Amino acid sequence: MGNYSNNGPSFSGMRTWKPFYFPKRGPKSWFQQLKAEFRREDRERAAQRRMRRLAKLQAKSGGKSKSAVKGERRQLYRPTKPMDPAKLAQRQAEKTRNERINELMRGVRGEIARKKKREARDVLAAKKAIKAEERAIIREERARDKEWLLTRRIHEKSRREEERERKNNEKSRRKAEDARRKAEDARRKAEKARRKAEKEQKERIRVRKALARQATIERVKARQRRLQRLLRDIKLKSRK
Repeated sequence: MGNYSNNGPSFSGMRTWKPFYFPKRGPKSWFQQLKAEFRREDRERAAQRRMRRLAKLQAKSGGKSKSAVKGERRQLYRPTKPMDPAKLAQRQAEKTRNERINELMRGVRGEIARKKKREARDVLAAKKAIKAEERAIIREERARDKEWLLTRRIHEKSRREEERERKNNEKSRRKAEDARRKAEDARRKAEKARRKAEKEQKERIRVRKALARQATIERVKARQRRLQRLLRDIKLKSRK
């Protein structure tokens, strides 16, 4: 940690070593200061006087404590001079009057305390009634909000179901429309193909008939040529 010549690893600036001597401390309170003003022999003499006085008091009281001796002295005290009867009667009358006043005031204070308790109880009951009414209102509002929320959820659910059903119906209708359109297109294409096939068939029949007619004409012409050639040959043979 370090020594006197080396403060050591202190990053806060405070010393990390302990001094080997401790200076004398002064008095901390007025009582210590007062005791410090006396010399030692004076303090010892005062303590001896106090001990002797305490021992004498205990010997006189029979070993009892100082507080017990004072209590016995107060109990055994009796006035030595007789009091004036008029003054004694006046004090007795004042005492009786004070006792009656205290009794009446005790009753009044009790009545006031009971009245305050009743008022506090009434105020507490009124507060409880108000709180109960507020809680009942809050419960009614919560029940009404819950019912409204449930109704809204039911309406929302039915609306969603209707929307879903409408979308499904629309989708089915579109599918049916697409299927009908495709069937109509297929029928139209088939009709067009049939007409085209019929036209092609008619064209083939016409071409075939034309070719057959042309072939017949060609055969007739070939026969005529053969006949003419035959007649010419016959004529030539007859001339020879």
